Order: sequence, then structure tokens, then C-alpha cells
Amino acid sequence: NLGINLGADPHTGLPIEKIQPNTDPNAFCLTGKLGMGDLDISDDGSKLYVVNLYEKKIHEITIGNPYVAGSSLTAANIRTWSIPNPGCSNGEFVPWGLKFYRDKLYVGVTCTGETSGNIADLKGTIYELIPSTGVFTNVISSTTFSMQYAWFTTWNCYFSNSGQPMISDIEFDERGNMTIGIMDRVSLQWGRQNLPPNGGALVDGFANGNIEKLCYNSATNRFTLEDNGVVCGVTGAGQNNGQGPGGGEFYNDLGVLYPHEESAFGALAILQGSGEVLWTAQDPINYWAGGVFHNKTETGAQLATKYELYQSVDPATFGKAGGLGDIEVLCNLAPIEIGNRIWMDSDNDGIQDANEMGLASVQVQLYKNGSLVASTSTSSNGQYIFTNAMVTGGLLPNMAYEIRIPNYLSIPALAGKNLTTSNVNGNADDIRDSDGSISGVNIIIPIT
Repeated sequence: NLGINLGADPHTGLPIEKIQPNTDPNAFCLTGKLGMGDLDISDDGSKLYVVNLYEKKIHEITIGNPYVAGSSLTAANIRTWSIPNPGCSNGEFVPWGLKFYRDKLYVGVTCTGETSGNIADLKGTIYELIPSTGVFTNVISSTTFSMQYAWFTTWNCYFSNSGQPMISDIEFDERGNMTIGIMDRVSLQWGRQNLPPNGGALVDGFANGNIEKLCYNSATNRFTLEDNGVVCGVTGAGQNNGQGPGGGEFYNDLGVLYPHEESAFGALAILQGSGEVLWTAQDPINYWAGGVFHNKTETGAQLATKYELYQSVDPATFGKAGGLGDIEVLCNLAPIEIGNRIWMDSDNDGIQDANEMGLASVQVQLYKNGSLVASTSTSSNGQYIFTNAMVTGGLLPNMAYEIRIPNYLSIPALAGKNLTTSNVNGNADDIRDSDGSISGVNIIIPIT
């Protein structure tokens, strides 16, 4: 028990057969208010961040890297921060979207306007959280931005053809600009052919979500929402289409088949440097389907590349409703390399200085578990490197290796020379000090 309260399960009277229509009115109205929202992980993989929808909090769970067994986690592994209310009407706000970026957390907050029913109370904002201090900062230039456009309406507990928006995902491009996913709450309340909460005719759910871009101002550390398709002075692909903030949209999110003006499910992914944003939506190729669209982050143009992940008219499936979760970019691991430089420490201070030359033609070996796995020699400037291609099976992460200069007294390039002092200044200059030590006739450096 980690001591995290996500709220009580509200489901009642659900049928055994999944294809049998049902109402489940308690759960219908609490959609987006119980359980977990977005999740993200720190860049070093050691901490998992979770949005608690029920308590409106962010939990940091130290999972370790390599991760520890879930059964060993306790409340002591958790830190928690309460998400601020940005001044929403009647105090009604919901968090969801979360992003770990450059050692900070960004969380999306939506003012729902559900009590007033006033569309002017439907707003959004983004908070930045510095985990080391626990301080939240509103990073929207206007504090909040209106969500009073297109198909959106205030949150409610009855059947609605209009979207009930919430900021569900946050991504950053290589320029530091932000793209946000807007999820339609209705797409979570419905599937294919189900009953309204108070009964009636069967209804097909669908998504009225959106994707929007915000311009980053580094001088103020603030973001400004697109206006009629213009971001950072660049006009996007949907200006004057009457659908987004200010009457237009930066991203072309028009559906391919039936022209759904807003079709996003609310999840995003950006691989920095690719110039593209991936986003989930309905009907990428066929009807009653869900998949992934691609757009250019610099122009907002929609690309021809699309993926369909499911398609079905079965009433037990999602159809056009929110049938997909988040997207994450999984890249191949960066290649592991082991190497450094052997140099002449002319002033004998144990520190590698800019004017100290490298020593060429020094044999260097790599050992694993006491066995030789690779051998090389230093270049003309004293550098050496071991790559995956040089080791059978490749270099392994989190593996203890030993770098060795074998029988160093017999190497001509080292004749008449003594090993300099290792780890001087309490290892405070580890980036450019000497790590070698003498063991018998060898110089060794342990490395993991």
C-alpha cells in the first residue's frame, strides 16, 4: 500500500456480457475525476510521475534505475505536490496532462465550468513544477487561455454531442515550443453503441479533441497560445477555418474520410529533431477506427503517413471514441563506448592540461569478469576507444569492466616514465584526472 488515494470505484450494475448496453450513471459523471491521468518518467529513468485526478496531486515514485521490485516500494518512496487551482469558477478544475522536460514537470489544468454552465468559464493553463523545490509557476503568458471555440462546451453529466475538453498531454519541440493535446471527456464516456446515462436510444461515441501549439518566450519563461493559426509569427495550416483559438488552427487536424473537424483522442509524441508530432485520433484509414496521424511541427501541415491500430463495428469496442492511450517514442539505446586518453602529465599534478601531449602506440585491453574481451592501441594523440563492434555480443550496460595497460614497463612509449597520481583533490576533478592504478605489472582502471 503506497498510501495513494485515487477514489472509490463508482461502477454499479454492469452486465457480465461486454456487448450488452449499459448506463453506469455514477461512473459517467465522474469520468476524468477519479483514478490516474497522465504518467511520465524522469530522463534518467529513476522516477515515475503520476497525476492523481481524485486528489488533484502529482506523485513522484522513486522506482530506481535499474528499477526496484514493485513489492519493495513503500510510502517512503513517494513525494507528493498539490496542483494549484488557477482561479477556476466555483473552484472546479481538473489536471491530466504531464511532461518531464529539462528537470522540470509541466502539468495541464482545465477549468470545467460545470456548475455555472457558462462557456466563458471553460479555460486552460499550464503549470511548471520544479521537483527540487516543490514550487509551481504558471507559465502561460495570459495566466489562462479560453477554450471557448469549435465543438467545446462546459462539462456536464448528460449526453452531449459537443466536446468537453481537458488538457491531456504536453510535448516540446527542439525550439522549446509546446504542443498540447486536448482530450474530449465524452470520448471516455462512450464507446460504440451504448446507452445514455438515463437510458434511451443507443448512441455512438466519438472524439472531439484537438492539438494546439504554444510559442515559448525564453526571456519571460512564458508560453503564448496560437491565435488564428499563428504561432511565433508563423502561420500554420488552418488559419481562418473557424475551429481553433482566435478563429483558426495551426495544425491541420482534419479527418481523412468523413471530414471530422476535431478528431483527436488527446495523446501526443514528439521526437526532437524529427520536425514531426504524432497524435492519436479517430478514423486514420477506415471508419470506426483509431490510430496515429503525423503533422509537421514547423508548419502544422498534415503528412500522408498514418497508422491504424484498430478498426471494428463490434458494439463491445471503442469505434470512434477514445480507444487509445498515450504515445511514447521508443528509440534504440544509444551505443555504448568505453574510452579515454593516455597522456604525458608534464607538471606531474595528476590533472590533464590542454598543452599536455597524448602518448601514441600504447596497448590498451578491456577485461570482463577476468577475461580479455577486446584490445586496441592509442592513436597519435593518445586516444583509445572500445566499441560494440570490437566485443563479442557488444558492450553491456551496468557491467563491471576493467581497462588494462598490460605489462606497462615493457611498452616503448612508456619507457622511463612513472604513473602519475590518481584521483587527486579527492576525485573532485574526475573529468580530467588520472584514474589508473598499478596492479602487479599492469595499470588498471575499473569501470562500470
